[in-house]
Amino acid sequence: MVSLARAVFDLVLPTESAGARSLLKAQHDETEFRKLFEKAIGNFFAAELPREEGWRVFPGKQYNWPVAAASTGIAAYLPIMITDIILENAKQGRRIIIDTKFTEVLTKSQHGGSRFKTGHLYQLYAYLRSQERPDDPLSITSDGMLVYPSVGTDVDETALIQGHRLRFVTIDLSAPSGTVIERLQQLPLVSKLSQGTF
Repeated sequence: MVSLARAVFDLVLPTESAGARSLLKAQHDETEFRKLFEKAIGNFFAAELPREEGWRVFPGKQYNWPVAAASTGIAAYLPIMITDIILENAKQGRRIIIDTKFTEVLTKSQHGGSRFKTGHLYQLYAYLRSQERPDDPLSITSDGMLVYPSVGTDVDETALIQGHRLRFVTIDLSAPSGTVIERLQQLPLVSKLSQGTF
């Protein structure tokens, strides 16, 4: 746990490459690595994005379902919505909801091709659409981003769906640290969308 804490503090992302620090095999767990990956990404933005330019970073914000009416016991069964990271800049009119995953970005479809994971897309879509409120202008145009670690794979795809930009992006953990930092610095930038249909 000391190694994990030190890595988060130093904004170090975990890799399988030999290095100066190691983790016990018991700590080599997908859930722990996902949490570490999430913390590293959140800490990077907290340190990197200039507050004087209006940027704020919110880790782990819980959202409520916009329930208008409900049966007596449904609250016990509704899943909790907790975002990983929210980047917000009121001056620029930007809100970016980031969900980190510690798994492959693509999965095989039943027809043999590769696809984004349905559950991940639905989760991000729920974060964006369920929170839209007329009294919160940033909620109407907020962006959503799914960030995945990778080794040698480069994915950076964006789509505009019902007024929300959704972005799927990988961070290659086998790349030199300068390349990883450069990739992370580019994440809050607005992606250009190609015209046409998919």
